Amino acid sequence: MKILFVDEDLFFAQPYLETLQKKADVFIRNNALDAVDEMQNKSHEYGCVVQDIMMPAPEGWDVKTQDGLDTGIEILKVCREEIIKAKLPILVLTNRALGYTKHEIDMIDFPDGQVIVRSKIETPAFLLSIQVSQLVEKWKAGSKGGSNTTGPKRGPK
Repeated sequence: MKILFVDEDLFFAQPYLETLQKKADVFIRNNALDAVDEMQNKSHEYGCVVQDIMMPAPEGWDVKTQDGLDTGIEILKVCREEIIKAKLPILVLTNRALGYTKHEIDMIDFPDGQVIVRSKIETPAFLLSIQVSQLVEKWKAGSKGGSNTTGPKRGPK
């Protein structure tokens, strides 16, 4: 399986990368523009994306916070059609507040179960490859239950 790993901080991502590289071919993109290019042009080649939310915003991007707290959410918005068409599951691994992150991703309106959000602090490296495998198996099998990001949806769309 090929995994696209999107995170600008490769020092802190290293334990995750080492774990994933034992089980899959991992392709790293460490900035938003390269991630968007990869997802828009090659999303069908990957089995899964593991992506951070907080990374520097490219110049000219209209993101909620220019400090980079929401850049990963903007990547998902920009690449939504390609991600859905390729049936590409996404595991968001972040230090950003989970409730806020899940809410913002729910607003993008991915099919149920396609995007899962996990806290970096609660996801030890040894568990990441297991979580990726489970997400890919569940998504490929068509098992879709719950909401987009693991919590119940709130309010109408």
